Amino acid sequence: MDVKQLRSFIAVARSRSFLKAADELFVSRQALSKTISQLETELNLSLFTRTSKGVLLTAAGEFLYPRARALVNEMDKLKAETIDAARQALPTVRFVMVQGVFGVFAEKLGMFAYRHRDDMDLKMRSCLDADCDSVLSGGKADALISFTPPNNRLASTEVLTISPLAFLINKNNPAISQVHGNPEALTALPKLLYTGGREKSLWWKDFPGRNDLVCSDLDYTFQLLNEDRGILPIPQILIPKYIDYAEVYAPASMQEWIPLYYSTLNVENYNTRLYNIIEEIRTELREFTTEERNA
Repeated sequence: MDVKQLRSFIAVARSRSFLKAADELFVSRQALSKTISQLETELNLSLFTRTSKGVLLTAAGEFLYPRARALVNEMDKLKAETIDAARQALPTVRFVMVQGVFGVFAEKLGMFAYRHRDDMDLKMRSCLDADCDSVLSGGKADALISFTPPNNRLASTEVLTISPLAFLINKNNPAISQVHGNPEALTALPKLLYTGGREKSLWWKDFPGRNDLVCSDLDYTFQLLNEDRGILPIPQILIPKYIDYAEVYAPASMQEWIPLYYSTLNVENYNTRLYNIIEEIRTELREFTTEERNA
């Protein structure tokens, strides 16, 4: 007897139907019947009898059913506990990204974590840019991607890439007609300035104008953009996530380059894994940056 045979036996006994049990187990009816036959042959006993009411258990089947369930449940519990113990023994890498950046890198990091699931446990979350320094200083993260480098003597920081500043405008915004053919008209439109929890926008060097809206929450900033309340100066690296409902303008006369920083704590155990993660990200970012500069 093996676990597969017992699972098949339990499914047929519970549903009183080979067809329903086969659907439940995602196997063909023929394959299920073969598995049950192998179990009955090994035991030299009949476990089921077919009646007008469906497939019913024989006396031997009635005896086996509760014991098979208990054994399979115990095997499932043992498997889960073994996996959990193995996961707890893995080194944990805590990766934090500022809002906006998280949407760009979470999928890539998630794929990396899946490929290396037997070597490490990668945990991800986002934070406000204003909290970046305290996140590393408080030892709440091993690596950080942010738009401002943290002031932390224990952290090693370098520029991951630089991205041109562009403007997002809702496709339905009536002001869009002013921009076409006249990029300088952007300066007269209300700005939606995301601050990341700081007093001043990270992506726009000038102070807010009379009609500008200053927001510390990125989701709310894009909600305002979607309501035609203004235009959003934003690094080009973040634009692909939001391009579905906005147009992009990047006039050369107004263009700035915004650095994106990568910081790690001085934790020796994580260095190799973090290096592998960031090198995969850096390769794609270099290709992206090269394409933007050549455009």
